[in-house]
Amino acid sequence: MRRTPSADASAPACATRQKTLAALAAALSAPSASERGAKLAALEGCAGLPAGVVRALRAELAPPACAEALVVPMLAAPPQGMSRAIYLTLYGHALASRVSRVAPHLPPLDLRASPTREDVTRLAQTLTPEWEAQKALLDELGAQVLSMPASYGRTIAASALAEVSLTTVNHVLMLVAGPSTKLGRAEMALFNAYSLGRYAVYKPLVDQAVRAYLVSFRDFAALGVLDDYRANRGGIIMREMQPHCLMSTFFDTYSVLMSYPPLRKATPPSPPRRIAPDGTFPRRSSPAGTLSPPFRWISSLALNTMPPELALKLPPPPPASPGSTNERLAGLLPTFYAGLLLEPSLARQPAFLRALMDKGLPAPHRAALEAADLPADVVWLHAQARLLLGLQWMRASDIERAISLASSLPRSHKVDLFLATATALRHAPDYPKAWMHDPRPLPAGFGDTRALAAIVEAVPKAPYAGEALYNLALVKEAVSSMDILESPAFKQEQSKRYRDAATLLPDPWRQKALERAYNAERFVKPTPRKRKEKGILF
Repeated sequence: MRRTPSADASAPACATRQKTLAALAAALSAPSASERGAKLAALEGCAGLPAGVVRALRAELAPPACAEALVVPMLAAPPQGMSRAIYLTLYGHALASRVSRVAPHLPPLDLRASPTREDVTRLAQTLTPEWEAQKALLDELGAQVLSMPASYGRTIAASALAEVSLTTVNHVLMLVAGPSTKLGRAEMALFNAYSLGRYAVYKPLVDQAVRAYLVSFRDFAALGVLDDYRANRGGIIMREMQPHCLMSTFFDTYSVLMSYPPLRKATPPSPPRRIAPDGTFPRRSSPAGTLSPPFRWISSLALNTMPPELALKLPPPPPASPGSTNERLAGLLPTFYAGLLLEPSLARQPAFLRALMDKGLPAPHRAALEAADLPADVVWLHAQARLLLGLQWMRASDIERAISLASSLPRSHKVDLFLATATALRHAPDYPKAWMHDPRPLPAGFGDTRALAAIVEAVPKAPYAGEALYNLALVKEAVSSMDILESPAFKQEQSKRYRDAATLLPDPWRQKALERAYNAERFVKPTPRKRKEKGILF
């Protein structure tokens, strides 16, 4: 077995904190996972780094099933000076690793054997000893995860618990059919009977996944995360869970979104996400990372948990061009570690803040940005980051802060578009509470598009009129009730808005607007003709 290289604090690469941070940036930029792991292992014990933080980073970037082997030795004998936050992070990685290796399975319904209803009922009540053991282990680990104190470690473990619980639900309700099996009404009736018989088996798993998801959602929002492969998959998990639970009438079963690929295992991404010059956010966190939660108003508006073709068109921030070590680390470190390792006052520098926005906005840096008399370019970046956080986690406080910051800037066309769009999102429903209670009617003021309409109707035509019209149409679609959404008149209005916006937008936004116009026109129902009564000639 190859020995892991150990660090020597007196070595040239570890002599000072600045040299250690430069070596950390080089390690995180390594082209391969093996090279990155080796370079990180060599930095353990270096000067200027909190005790245990490098081990936590190694577990963060390793395959989830391997994380426990990395962190258990340090949990058994914590180094002197390790903080509680790092200890809980290591513990969360260990729990997440254990959860990811649990795999409860039950025999699926096999339609190839032409089962009778009695066969289906008997199968639905069959629980194997392997299932009982694995399910008991998952319940025990779930209790440990949900009883953890609020921390990044709890976030990691809760995300893994939500995914594994949902994967288990999918196995519980698995159906096997051959290529010649006809899935007609009789076969679907058998499957429905099978699902009903297993309700008592999968319902606790659904409840556990929901609790775990809500815990991780709140924790990610508090951390200020914008790009994390676990956070981005949260919406996928909830979308996959939608057919199995009816917690509120706020579920939108007639989604405006396209069909979704199935849930897949994710691995930590290597390159950081960059905001493209046209304002889009390229998805690269997982093959299924372009999905969104099943709520119409969130799925139509949120930027980071939705397909890019449904994103609001906002003024893009300037391109990131990290130069210093701190700026490079700001774009490489996950948000939690950036808050630990990078000086909060650096957020008042435009280049650093721009690099930091690609991953998130840690709480210490958010606090540092509340200082008075900051340069206008820093205030502008701060406002954009706050609006992104508000859209990612549907937090009204972040949207309100973005409006406050942008209102203090000199007026310009891009600031006007930003303010008009943010104002339309003001007073959004609280996302986690929406899972348990239907927020209809929506709060007063949410979806107020008057400022966007003023930009569209301005004479002469404003530079951002196309963007304003596109955003106005999206907001209208997001906040309208189902009966309005299905009416032909509304769909025709939407189609006209998108087509008018397309004439003012550059590619790729022009193509996106045309696609949405086509989708609106495609589902316009023709007005039914009156049937003539007998004896009536006209």
